[in-house]
Amino acid sequence: MGRTCTLLVGLTLAVLAGCPPQGELDSSPAELGPLVTTSIPPGIYMGELSMTTKTEITGQAPTEKTEKQPYHEVVNESGLPLLEPGGIVPRAGVVIPLELGGVIETYTIESVETFGDRLVITYTTSMTVQGVTLSGFGSWVYEFTAPSTLGFTEQAIAASGAVNGRIMTYADTASATLTK
Repeated sequence: MGRTCTLLVGLTLAVLAGCPPQGELDSSPAELGPLVTTSIPPGIYMGELSMTTKTEITGQAPTEKTEKQPYHEVVNESGLPLLEPGGIVPRAGVVIPLELGGVIETYTIESVETFGDRLVITYTTSMTVQGVTLSGFGSWVYEFTAPSTLGFTEQAIAASGAVNGRIMTYADTASATLTK
């Protein structure tokens, strides 16, 4: 759930403004998992990301938005995509905090596994907008196809607790075919 999704969630949650905080971000240190390597060749892979987001608040019609945007992935010498911000190497236990336009997001990587030319990263997520916290999970999947194509897919889902009798759910799916 990157920058685009975060902004959409922020706009949607505006209807819940003024609600009390529903939790705090977990800042406890975690033990990091092992570094893995893949057969994905290092380099910069570029293309277009297609993303669909769906947001639903109890008692209101769901909103769905599809958009496309330029996208790139930087893959290091170990065959791992470097995560933003700052080129973070993915490993279990890594916590990635982001703050974008008043939205606080945290991703905690749960697992990093390789299956041949495929890399699967699973994560839990928490995002707080105007005092409302959504928690959920998702995955980033990278698949290399010779000679120079990297496929990327993301699926994520999150939900809030009850706020003024309403629950918000959020889901996104994204995909890209990137070339070196």
